[in-house]
Amino acid sequence: MASNKRWTGFSLVELLIVMAVLMVFGAMVTPIIRTAVDEYKMRSSTVDVNSLLQRARMRSLRDNRAYTIATGQVTAGGASFTRLTMTDVAGNAIARTPSIQLQRGVQPAAGNFAQISNAALGFTPQAAGVAMSFNGRGTPCVVRNGVCGSWDAAGQEVGFVYYLQYTLANGAVRIAAVSVSPSGRMRDWKYSGGTWSY
Repeated sequence: MASNKRWTGFSLVELLIVMAVLMVFGAMVTPIIRTAVDEYKMRSSTVDVNSLLQRARMRSLRDNRAYTIATGQVTAGGASFTRLTMTDVAGNAIARTPSIQLQRGVQPAAGNFAQISNAALGFTPQAAGVAMSFNGRGTPCVVRNGVCGSWDAAGQEVGFVYYLQYTLANGAVRIAAVSVSPSGRMRDWKYSGGTWSY
């Protein structure tokens, strides 16, 4: 007795067409996802730096004491990370202090790039390499002779810009920054197309 059953399914040609469409879609979406991940790493690190600076400022106010942000390298799981930690002005660790670890690949910026203009900032920032500190009033200061002063050696009010960079797989570099004005106001900045915006 003959069976009238019809077998249903996909032919090899149909499967190959679906696979080709998926491969084209994947090739189109991969750069978009990679760009989104890179943007996330930079944005997350910028927000983390801003948050740490806010906490250091608030703790300086609360304790009526000067604190400094120290930058160091940490290796974990075979990868190197940049860690920012709050210390006293002598560089000593403080119990239960906040610290952050920048996203993998994000580090303090070095190299040639157009820095934020003093006009856009509204102040003249301290030179790169000067440690960011906050005095007991919660305003930025520089440490000289163990004292955290709100005026630098040139007689200008102290303000800072902390630049971050992330190098992409193709060698391109993304730059971001966090500024701290002499009054303690903080802003996140993004560099794109040759201009800075916040």
